[in-house]
Amino acid sequence: MDHEVSNHVQGSSSGIGTEEGLAAESVTIENASVDNVTAQTVTVNQGNVGRVQAFDVSVHDGGIARAEADQIQVVDGGIGLAKATYVSLSDGAASVVVAQHADLQNSSVAVLLARSVSGDARVLIDMRAGAALGLAFGLTLTAIKLYLERRRA
Repeated sequence: MDHEVSNHVQGSSSGIGTEEGLAAESVTIENASVDNVTAQTVTVNQGNVGRVQAFDVSVHDGGIARAEADQIQVVDGGIGLAKATYVSLSDGAASVVVAQHADLQNSSVAVLLARSVSGDARVLIDMRAGAALGLAFGLTLTAIKLYLERRRA
């Protein structure tokens, strides 16, 4: 469903208001689920979105599977993949954050790839841990390969 200027999608928490996709200047999603959204500004309040492409994304008590934007702000929500220049996560969770700057307040992130990070968060794998894991994985594979080659000879 295409919308030209502005959109407001509302539904119940049981899924009424579900739409395949939205495209507009500004999209606000409240208590609804949408598969795809492309807009300048996307606001999600107690809703879910599969994929978002926007300049500015704001989520409160909701979730997004994948978002690409210049700025992404999540409060009391979750995001699968956040790819942006600036990501702000407050009292939320993310699987993967790729950003120039990440501001993380009382949040959890599984994989964090950012040039600068501020705030307090639980991060499972950051850039240094990722590099160390990659090195360990590479050395392990090399050792296994050498072992198997010697065993054949």
